[in-house]
Amino acid sequence: MANIKKILIAEDEENIVNLIKLILGNKYELVVANDGEEAIKLTEKTKPDLILLDVMMPKINGFQVCETLKKNKGTKEIKVIFLSAKVMKNDVNKGLSCGAIDYIKKPFEPEEFEKRIKSAIEKR
Repeated sequence: MANIKKILIAEDEENIVNLIKLILGNKYELVVANDGEEAIKLTEKTKPDLILLDVMMPKINGFQVCETLKKNKGTKEIKVIFLSAKVMKNDVNKGLSCGAIDYIKKPFEPEEFEKRIKSAIEKR
């Protein structure tokens, strides 16, 4: 049996966290951060395989979190996917240019979401 991959969910909306847990909870180990500062601390502590990162969060926004993680030698290789209701082209471009491998718009379709996460986790 392969080791279970760990995903950090950095999201302050409880209903989104619960939806992600429903979709991914039986396939991956899930860790939840409710704000940007907690996301950085938990990433350094738990070393997830993937981070699902909301853009609009308390304290530090997702773009700042991603930039911080990508500058840190210990966390720069961790894959980041943005999850956001901010869907303007410049938001998507900013997310991808600060180091994310994907940008998923909220609300998302569960089946497509699951496939995109699986694809990201399996990419080397």
